[in-house]
Amino acid sequence: MKKLFALILSLCLLAACCAFAEEAEEDNGMPEINWADFEEAASQIDGQFVAIADLGLKMFVPAVFGNAEVSEEQKAAGVIAILSTADGAGRVSITYQNLGEMDDEAFVEELEKAGATDIDPAILNGGDAMSYDLEVNGTKTTNVVIPFEGGDIVTFSFAPMDDEGFKGVAAIMIASIQDAE
Repeated sequence: MKKLFALILSLCLLAACCAFAEEAEEDNGMPEINWADFEEAASQIDGQFVAIADLGLKMFVPAVFGNAEVSEEQKAAGVIAILSTADGAGRVSITYQNLGEMDDEAFVEELEKAGATDIDPAILNGGDAMSYDLEVNGTKTTNVVIPFEGGDIVTFSFAPMDDEGFKGVAAIMIASIQDAE
């Protein structure tokens, strides 16, 4: 019964996300996602906002997620945090990188070379963002990129996005990414 309820809730959240994004897209040509549109759904989930390192960002993290260890190899690749469910089935990794002189077009080309699909700019809680999907080791991930001054970016990677229950939770987490107050 709980799984059925979770699936129904996930599908409702996903439909709401699409409806809000389509409505905002009509205004400025880009999907716009706002936390205010997801607060009520998030209030049904035990969790809290957490600061993302000292980057001036925060994100709602459901209580089922805990911190996972970041290996030295992952740190070298720019991973600053990994959140995981206890069983490891749901994961969120957060990566901080400097793109140097690479412009948006070159970055998109690199993503396409890596096999990224559905690369789209968006407005996330009033700020610039970009999303893309990527299959990694047979698992679909959805990635949200937040740009900073000087070519720095933070990428939030959510997996597995082929799991409908996780997709609904990830939609709430994505909509919650915003400037820390």
